[in-house]
Amino acid sequence: MKVQCLEHRENGNHLSLLLDSSLDSSGWTPASLDFLGELVTQLPAETASELAQKAAMCVSRAELDRLARDLGKACSVEHRSALVKLAHAPLEPAKPESSERVMVLQMDGCFVLGQAQNGKCPGVELKTACVYPQNAPRERMLYSTVESAEDFCDPVAGLLRQAGVRQNDTVVLVGDGAPWIARIAELQNLPLVLDVFHASHYLDVVMQASKWTETQRSTERKQLLRGKINVHEWLETYLPLPSKRQTWSEEATGALAYLQARLPYTDYPTFLSRNWPIGSGQIEGINKSVIEHRMKRSGQHWSRPGARGMASLRARRYSRRSPLSFDHLRHAAFPTSQI
Repeated sequence: MKVQCLEHRENGNHLSLLLDSSLDSSGWTPASLDFLGELVTQLPAETASELAQKAAMCVSRAELDRLARDLGKACSVEHRSALVKLAHAPLEPAKPESSERVMVLQMDGCFVLGQAQNGKCPGVELKTACVYPQNAPRERMLYSTVESAEDFCDPVAGLLRQAGVRQNDTVVLVGDGAPWIARIAELQNLPLVLDVFHASHYLDVVMQASKWTETQRSTERKQLLRGKINVHEWLETYLPLPSKRQTWSEEATGALAYLQARLPYTDYPTFLSRNWPIGSGQIEGINKSVIEHRMKRSGQHWSRPGARGMASLRARRYSRRSPLSFDHLRHAAFPTSQI
């Protein structure tokens, strides 16, 4: 590195200044900061500190906690800002030689333990969105944060544009039927599909309450999972009369209410005929491998800003592309001192 040595004209003390313009105020070189940032994104600070010391980097757990906190805060702010700027931009024009694509938008939420309050640890809900072309699921783009459905809406619109959605594409939202997901589908004017695995679970509860045998239930579940059943039509055909449902358990009554509130999202034969997805396995896997694998370890408790920051770092790490370069992220987290 280029260093300029200065001597104080009165006391003779020397001061060395680094002239490398790529440095920031983190106290680490860019390559070292990138390595440490990767460690704390993948591992708890205690484990990350042990690995860093094996790599001959003398860094404490407290220092890694600080790096994770500052990087996470910058990532959540900058990622959201970049997506919101794209939210109202026009979609890419359709390519004359290309046919209409199906772009899949999957959403799900998960809870991590919050910090203790009055002897209790409330959950912190993380909302995660994933966008990818129907025929290329590895080209996924992720956004994960802690915020309301209304606040989540604009970044999701930006994520669609970041993923390259064109004007002639069909965007299909698939989820587990949570009210906040339905709200975003309404705000974005997107068709919504209820994940068929969730539908099959609740339909099985209804069939059990209706005294169907295991063989009968198994046959119906298989047909549903293959997309051959419209749940609305099935209920009209097989649902017992209200007088016969008076003895149903609370679980069965709740399962039926769940399905009846989501009937427009369960026409699976029509969805398949349009080449739409009917399962949300991608986002379920992302919640487990991207979010929970790092944030639901034994003894971990998160503040809302801390959870938001780490979820943002993980989403950036596991997206095919990110609107944030590492240089953008580190300078946002550790601004260069002005001399």
